Amino acid sequence: MKAYKSCTKFVALKDVSAIAKLADDPHQLGILAQAEHSFPNPTIPEMSAFWSAAGPMHEAVWEGLMTSEEASVKALKDFESALMMSDQ
Repeated sequence: MKAYKSCTKFVALKDVSAIAKLADDPHQLGILAQAEHSFPNPTIPEMSAFWSAAGPMHEAVWEGLMTSEEASVKALKDFESALMMSDQ
């Protein structure tokens, strides 16, 4: 609620009635409607490591360039390579 009041950032609340004006915000209502069909991701810096491997996988499957199984194998290999490189 504080984030929305101070800078109108999207909030992750199922019940938005507690925040004045939020129920009238068409952008927030669209996000909330889509949230019924999605999974939340944390907003932490470490997620960039995940998306470095998963982003290209997601795109390749979406574009029909790889099957989900092929993309999963590649993403795992990419992640493991990055992990090994970070240990050096």
